[in-house]
Amino acid sequence: MTIDEATARDIFRKVMSVMPTQILMKSYADEDEVRADLGSFAPQGQMPPAFFSAGVLYVVRNQITDRDAGLVIIAHEVGHQLYDPGNIIAAVVLFNLWKFDYIRRHTSITEGQLQHMIGGQNIYSDIVLNRVIWKTPRIRDGLGNDEVRQGFMALYESIKFSRELKNNPEQTFKRGFLAAGMALGYLEIYEPAEFSRVMTILKNPPTTPALTKAVEIINLLVNEMDMAVKNLQRYYDVTVELFDNLYELDKLGFVQVR
Repeated sequence: MTIDEATARDIFRKVMSVMPTQILMKSYADEDEVRADLGSFAPQGQMPPAFFSAGVLYVVRNQITDRDAGLVIIAHEVGHQLYDPGNIIAAVVLFNLWKFDYIRRHTSITEGQLQHMIGGQNIYSDIVLNRVIWKTPRIRDGLGNDEVRQGFMALYESIKFSRELKNNPEQTFKRGFLAAGMALGYLEIYEPAEFSRVMTILKNPPTTPALTKAVEIINLLVNEMDMAVKNLQRYYDVTVELFDNLYELDKLGFVQVR
């Protein structure tokens, strides 16, 4: 079962009441409606359940299986505009800053060898943003604690991955960086003692140093919530370093770091 137009509108109103911003929403029954309306401006490749462009949130209803998942998906897209503009203009600047800085420090590397990392920003940005939504009581309470929890469970299998994270943190991150990052957020909220234990493991040998640093920076971005809005220069400073470590993890075979 997928959501209908009335449900999409109701979810959007609820999200706007908790995270108000100047965004319009258009919803479509399926991918064919999107492509008929937007033509060449529609996303290429696999159609996402929701996407944002030029002040409009586009929702593709047959890509959203239930209300709780729809709540998290729509809150996620709205949250990008409030807390982390790094996935829009700032992402282009950040990626080029990182490439310039990395090539300056590693003269044997070419720009083409780094280009495949361009998707890394979406990975860490999604982890940060979802954890901010999940961790902030005002947002979580306003959207509905059970609904938010169920939505994240459905989209990220956070209970399954949190169990794996407790058993072997590094291998869990290696198998799926995005899922492990979300599972870490689950532990921080629902099992804080386990979160502390896992973080202790991640901060000490034999954990790969690049993983230690990447998780440390992601936690910093989560805790400061809107660094990219309040202090863009600092955001660039820490995320250029984050890209360094994601690149090292990518070379070591970590999945979903880009």
